Amino acid sequence: MSLYPDFVDQATDTPACRSEDPDLFFPEKSETVKARKAKAVCRRCPLLAACEAWALAQSPTQLYGVWGGLSDYDRRQRNKGKPRRQPPGAGRHHHVIARMRAHNPPATWAEIGEAIGVSADAAQKHWRRSHQRQVVAA
Repeated sequence: MSLYPDFVDQATDTPACRSEDPDLFFPEKSETVKARKAKAVCRRCPLLAACEAWALAQSPTQLYGVWGGLSDYDRRQRNKGKPRRQPPGAGRHHHVIARMRAHNPPATWAEIGEAIGVSADAAQKHWRRSHQRQVVAA
């Protein structure tokens, strides 16, 4: 059994956390310096967006530690006020799509779709629709 989510073991890029002590990513409440160091490792990781999307999709009570650059506190704050279950689709992952498209080179639509759990077509359609609305509104 792996310590990492399945998408990490299947990724073509090596996650930054693989070269670090796993204890770094599971700080106690009082270990704020340790948590900041873990988040810094995450920020330089090529899988940050996918890991963040995965972490936000998990139950906050079931996932402990720093995942995708977010502590369990950060994840609870992000999910505060959101419905427990969000409808399926690419719309709820717009920030993940934007991050993955910002990489140089940008992630493929297939990679983005896999990271957020939708087809490549669904991810691309959401992206186009959201940008058409921005152009019309401007």
